[in-house]
Amino acid sequence: IVQAVTDSTKAYQMIDNAPDRFDLVITDQTMPDMIGTMLIQKITDLRPRLPVILCTGLRDAQVDEASKQAGVDRILLKPIRRDELALVIREILDERR
Repeated sequence: IVQAVTDSTKAYQMIDNAPDRFDLVITDQTMPDMIGTMLIQKITDLRPRLPVILCTGLRDAQVDEASKQAGVDRILLKPIRRDELALVIREILDERR
């Protein structure tokens, strides 16, 4: 089951309410209220091994360092092709088995 939300606070609340319900999180870096790396840090505090993909339109040293600190598994640069996303999801889920 795929669940999508457009609000980082709601996304965190969903995971906080049922952390074992999720197998993977895909988030954007630029969002209102809480940027992606902050959301990921909060999520990995709940479930340290939950795989996370961060999507961003701008990749620089600051994003790379924040991603590393937060526990991001993979960074994808926008625009993201569907086949690229599918491949990365498969790789990450296979690595976690």
